[in-house]
Amino acid sequence: MNYERAFIIVLIINSIVTSIYILYNFIVRREKTKNDRSSYWVRAIVMFLCPIVGITLFLSAHVIYKFVFSKSVDLSEVIFSKERTESSINADVERESNLIPVEEALEVSDKEDVRSLMFSVTQMDFKKMLSVIALALDSSDSETSHYAASILQDVIDDFRLNVRKEYAKIQKLIEEGEADEGTVSRALALLGYINEILTQSVFMESEQLFMTELMNKLAGDVYKLDNRAMNPEQIGWVVLRTLDVKLYEDCALWCKRIKSIYPDTLESYSCCMQLYYAKNDRKNFFLVMDKLKKSDVVVDQKTLEILRMFS
Repeated sequence: MNYERAFIIVLIINSIVTSIYILYNFIVRREKTKNDRSSYWVRAIVMFLCPIVGITLFLSAHVIYKFVFSKSVDLSEVIFSKERTESSINADVERESNLIPVEEALEVSDKEDVRSLMFSVTQMDFKKMLSVIALALDSSDSETSHYAASILQDVIDDFRLNVRKEYAKIQKLIEEGEADEGTVSRALALLGYINEILTQSVFMESEQLFMTELMNKLAGDVYKLDNRAMNPEQIGWVVLRTLDVKLYEDCALWCKRIKSIYPDTLESYSCCMQLYYAKNDRKNFFLVMDKLKKSDVVVDQKTLEILRMFS
């Protein structure tokens, strides 16, 4: 009789736990998709038909996932706020007409769409889309946010390691007096790699500043080896990155250099205008703008809009 009573008590407790499980998932977590709901029904049936065993099985699986497979990624040095990445969304994503706007996608309730979007982004050259991927860190879907965090962490770790190793090799060649055209080419390739990541602003301010200073030193080494090795666009990279972190003196030095080497280029005028605008130097800003308007330099659409705005 005692065994029968114990068995009945176990059945009652099992039924109560199963009922709580169903209520929790269909009332508290109403936003889940139909596929998720189907899986909850299957689990509930197994839990009901297999007292103790079913509950123990799913509980153990959940605990293992939480403490083994759901290990958090350390991104303390990476931007987590959507507001801090909005301004640096890379234009490469905008060229993909088959992708819905990222911010809108992250707001939809269908998590499968968000995950599909993330997968589509990573099939492209996602190293140029880190700021877009960073938006997914704020996603309410834990799988999406964890996936985005993992991608960012991997790319940033590789970036730090590659930059440190390559920069050390270049410095060694320069210090030993063995720098040649090949060294300059390696330095320019590294300069482009650093700029590609820094322009997306996925670091905290301290590391963004550190990497920009390293980029500035690297560009300075190239300039000393061959002051015409860097083209106007590459000098423009250094100007913009130093301007981003308010290294105005370094930025002004590069503006002076580009004016000296490439005086009749759009980059020369654009760099100076951006520096003066950032420093609120109205006099020199309009002085450079007037010179650009009177010159024979062909301007792009963005510069043309700036000229119209301030004319």
